[in-house]
Amino acid sequence: MKKIQLITYEVEEYLDYSEEIEVSNFNNLKSLDLFDINIFDLNDNRIWQNNISFTPDINIILYKDFKSINKMLKSSTKAKILFFLPQNINYCLIRTHDYYQLKDIEDTVSKILNFIIPIQFDIEYDNNLTKISNELISSSFYIINNNYEIITKAESSEKITTIKKDNIIVSTLKIIDKNNNNILNHYLNEIGLISYEPTYPEWLYSFNFFDDQTQRNNITQAKKQILIQEKIIEEAYYKLNQNLKYKSILCSTSKELITVVFEILEFIFDISLSDSKDELNEDFLIKKDNITYIGEIKGVNSNVKNEHIGQVDNHYLKYLDKLESTDEVENLKKILIINFERERDVLNRNEVHQKQIEMANKRQVLIIDTVSLLKIYEKLLNEDLSKDKVIEYINNNVGLVEINKI
Repeated sequence: MKKIQLITYEVEEYLDYSEEIEVSNFNNLKSLDLFDINIFDLNDNRIWQNNISFTPDINIILYKDFKSINKMLKSSTKAKILFFLPQNINYCLIRTHDYYQLKDIEDTVSKILNFIIPIQFDIEYDNNLTKISNELISSSFYIINNNYEIITKAESSEKITTIKKDNIIVSTLKIIDKNNNNILNHYLNEIGLISYEPTYPEWLYSFNFFDDQTQRNNITQAKKQILIQEKIIEEAYYKLNQNLKYKSILCSTSKELITVVFEILEFIFDISLSDSKDELNEDFLIKKDNITYIGEIKGVNSNVKNEHIGQVDNHYLKYLDKLESTDEVENLKKILIINFERERDVLNRNEVHQKQIEMANKRQVLIIDTVSLLKIYEKLLNEDLSKDKVIEYINNNVGLVEINKI
C-alpha cells in the first residue's frame, strides 16, 4: 500500500478523512521522501489571504511556507508530488476587507503558484468538467501547456486539467473533499498513482473455484523457492563483502591495512595477533617455532623506498638491543609488507625498483607487496599452496617476494 501525505490548511478538519492518508499542514509537513505520494491542496480560502498589502500581490499569509516547500520539492526526486490548484475562490485583503475572485487576478495567482510549484505554467479561467472513473469532476481553470505530459482533459472542450513533468503533477480539478475520500482514490487510480482494488467479503477468498487450490499451492512452493534463493543471495553478498575486505589491502593504509594484514598473517602462521603490542614501534612481532618475525606494514602512494626498508631494519636493531640486554638469542626474520602506489590501479603499478630490491637483499629484508600477499592468501584458500611452503619460503628468502618460487 502506498504511503500518502495530504498537505492542507487545517489538519483538524481532516481527522476522519482516511486512515491510510497522513494529513499535515503547510508549516509542519513531514519529509516528502518518507511518502510515496505527497498531495498539496491549495483550494482553501484561508490560504489566499493577504494581511500586508492594499492590492492583490504575492504576499499571501503562506508566502514564506511556500518558498520553503519549493526548496523541499527541488531536493525530492523519489516521491510523487501532486498539486490541486484552487478553484475560483476569493483572494482577501485583510487590511482593506476587499475580496477578489481568483479569475480576476490570474497573473498574481500564477506568480504565487510559481513560488511553491517547481514547474512553470499558466492557467486561464473556464468552468469545465472532466470525467474521472465515470464521474464528472469540476474545475474553474484549465492549464495552458506546450511542454508537459497531458494526463487529463475536460469533456468536450479538450482543455487540459492535469499535467505531469517528472515526479510533479499539477491539476485544476476539484478533487479534495474533506467528507469524501473516494473522489481522491478514484483520481489517483485513474492517473496510475495507486491501484484501486474492490473490497470483497472474507468468505469469498476461501471459496474454491476452478484451479484456485492449485494456484495457492503454486504460490506456497514459489515462496519457499524465493526464501531459498534469497538465502543464496544473502550468503553470496556476505562472501563478496569478505572478499572486498581482503582486497582492500590493495588500496588501504594505516589501521585499516594493518587489521586485514594481521588476519592474513594469523591464517598463515596459525597464531593470534589480538594481543600484539608494538613496544619497539614495529607493526608485528611473530614467534613461530624457533624464529621471530619482526616487521613493518605500510600503505604508501610512492614506490618502495630505502627509508621503508630502513624502518624494518631499525625495528630489528632495537629488538636486537633488547635481546642483548638480557643475554637472549633468537633467530630473527625481517619482513616489509607494503601496499605501494596504493592509489593506482594494480594493473598500472610500476615494478619495485632494482635499487630497493638490492637494498633489501643487503639488509636481509623480505619485501612482500600486498598484491603478492593477496595472491598467496588466495592460493592457500584454494589449497593450491600449503602454509608450510609459504613459511619455508619466508624463512629462506630476502629481497622481493616471487610467488612462482614458493
